[in-house]
Amino acid sequence: MAIAADIVMAAADAALAILLYVIFRPVAPVLALAAMVFRLIQSVMIAMNLMHMQSALLLITGAPGLATPGANAMALHALNLHAHGYDLGLLFFAINSLLTGVLIWVSGLFPRIIGAGIAATGIVYLVGSSLRFFAPLLFDAFTPPMV
Repeated sequence: MAIAADIVMAAADAALAILLYVIFRPVAPVLALAAMVFRLIQSVMIAMNLMHMQSALLLITGAPGLATPGANAMALHALNLHAHGYDLGLLFFAINSLLTGVLIWVSGLFPRIIGAGIAATGIVYLVGSSLRFFAPLLFDAFTPPMV
């Protein structure tokens, strides 16, 4: 069920990336294109990263040929890879959020407070996801603001 939900989310996110590009292209074409590209990269990375979750599921449900004494440890490792892959996708989402926040701010199409909030969210995701890779001991302490 979680895998299906993430597939739907990735597809919806890709559609949203295109919609936001169409909305903001008249305001700042290059910035709108960059925001769309970063959001599409994030969508693809999160969708492809579901292979790690599927791998864990196959390992713990005893798919033929995978039922080994170390299957649980391998499944846990696959889930750890999924978490890292998800955060890698969130780095691209963070950049998209910063760009989208700027687009909202300068466009005048939406209240500026929304743009500021989305840009602030981008900063939180950028810091949090970067910690996963560059300062993993600090990651758990920073996780609550990301939720």
